[in-house]
Amino acid sequence: MTDESKCPVTGKTSKPATSRGTSNRDWWPKQLNLKILHQHDHMSNPMGASFNYAEEFKKLDLEALKKDLYALMTDSQEWSVKALMKPLMMNVIPPFPRV
Repeated sequence: MTDESKCPVTGKTSKPATSRGTSNRDWWPKQLNLKILHQHDHMSNPMGASFNYAEEFKKLDLEALKKDLYALMTDSQEWSVKALMKPLMMNVIPPFPRV
């Protein structure tokens, strides 16, 4: 027997596939294709074509940003769903009238 296999329909021969290892597609075959998010269209730029990201980044106060991020990551806060939804519910849904 040889290392090649022959297709009974087309007659083409192929060598056995070499092992390529395990990829993400092997573990999660139904994963979302996110390639569409990498498109560069004028509609995907929320600031418009004339907005200069490099210039705006230069205006950013990096020390203040670092301070805010440090405070965000080190402050202990209540992280329940109820605590997160409370400000949203107060501003969006009026309280039920009592009868």
